[in-house]
Amino acid sequence: MIARTALRCPSLLGRSRAFASIGDKAPDVGLDVSFPAPKEALAEKNIDEVIISAVNDAAVMGAWATAQDIDDNDKRASARYVARADHKVTLLADARCELAKALDLVLDHPNNLHDLGGPRMKRFAAFYDDGVLTSLSVAEGPKGADGLHSDPAGDDAPESTFAENFLKTI
Repeated sequence: MIARTALRCPSLLGRSRAFASIGDKAPDVGLDVSFPAPKEALAEKNIDEVIISAVNDAAVMGAWATAQDIDDNDKRASARYVARADHKVTLLADARCELAKALDLVLDHPNNLHDLGGPRMKRFAAFYDDGVLTSLSVAEGPKGADGLHSDPAGDDAPESTFAENFLKTI
């Protein structure tokens, strides 16, 4: 998710959404958090935080942060974060799929369940302004005759969720 706030309110980019509506409040779910360094300047959009979430535990999300060469600024906690130029990127572990369920973004296509062993989160980008959803993009193919999406994980056409494209919708 990406958020622009008067106060510090989070935004979210998800690893792979369906029924959240513009104007909905961000769900309040208690999840584990890890923080990596931001990859691009978001100042012109007044975005103060980007949250990247996946259905993984905090150890996996922490490993992602480590793989991105993120410094651990707080040795007392499992959270990893780096704030640069007043922007923060947060890796958010959704180990029990609570955020994915709250946003109605559970990736539960039979093929994915078989391949991944359990539900995951759809690839999406969402913009929250002071905690209110104002823009949402989900990468998934069209529904087929069977009522299932042809590309439920958004692997074939994820471009609408890429930061450079999604920021144009804000």
